[in-house]
Amino acid sequence: QRLLGGRVGLLIAGLAAGFVSSTAAVAAMGARAKAQPDLTAASAAGAIASMIGSLAYLLAIIGAASPPLIVALAIPLGLASLLTLAYAVWLVRHTPKSANHETVGRAFSGAAVLLFVALVGVFSLVAELLVRWLGPAGALIGAAAMGVADAQAASVSMANLLAVGRMP
Repeated sequence: QRLLGGRVGLLIAGLAAGFVSSTAAVAAMGARAKAQPDLTAASAAGAIASMIGSLAYLLAIIGAASPPLIVALAIPLGLASLLTLAYAVWLVRHTPKSANHETVGRAFSGAAVLLFVALVGVFSLVAELLVRWLGPAGALIGAAAMGVADAQAASVSMANLLAVGRMP
């Protein structure tokens, strides 16, 4: 962001952050928009772009866990990425040029990171307990619950269950 300014920098930062956690990136972009209202549209673009990074990461981990599943998901996830990118670019174009200033601050809040880690841990535990208790139905319920905190972890868990024959 320091190199490219607020408008494009937040878009690129959001895209990169999506490979780690789009949930955390959306929260960080929301905090940025609240702190600097002139960067609201650029922050929204960064939040949207984080979903593109998340989709790319999702394609990679599903492809590693279940190659046949990646073939079935390539077109829908590819189209989702293109449409999401178009919307993020539209948001950047609608950010006032005066908002292109450099912003100073930390990339992540320590408290927010700890909260996110705790949420993923709790959702992962609940998902595993549901799988053990209810079998395949529990896996679906667990994936839905876990997806609230971390869609990639839920997706790779489901792809792995499919690959080893534990899902119908």
